[in-house]
Amino acid sequence: MYPAALLALEHVNNNPTILPGYRLELVANNTSSDAGFAIRNLIHQLDTPPTKLMIMSAVSSTEDMALAETSKWWNLVQIGSSATYPDLTSRERFPRYYRTRMTGTTKAPALMRLLRDRKSVV
Repeated sequence: MYPAALLALEHVNNNPTILPGYRLELVANNTSSDAGFAIRNLIHQLDTPPTKLMIMSAVSSTEDMALAETSKWWNLVQIGSSATYPDLTSRERFPRYYRTRMTGTTKAPALMRLLRDRKSVV
């Protein structure tokens, strides 16, 4: 997701009609597949200029859950690209979490239907 995010930022920053007066930056951190370390990095970044408006989530659902539980208190939008944990779909619990990948609970029935319709086995 990182190269796509950089390309999107380039397009947004180069178009004066999108977010006039703002310049978006991407600050990357390696969470080392550790939820606690991810939270530590988040808090460090929140205390370091520039102001953060959004975070792109970590690779694992465990890290995404921890970041989503924490980032909501700073009203940060969070984009998850890999997490499939179904609890992250709760708008009450995670009002600013958005994912680009479907959950395991929605993917499985769709896959089963596709296989059944095609009468094939993977």
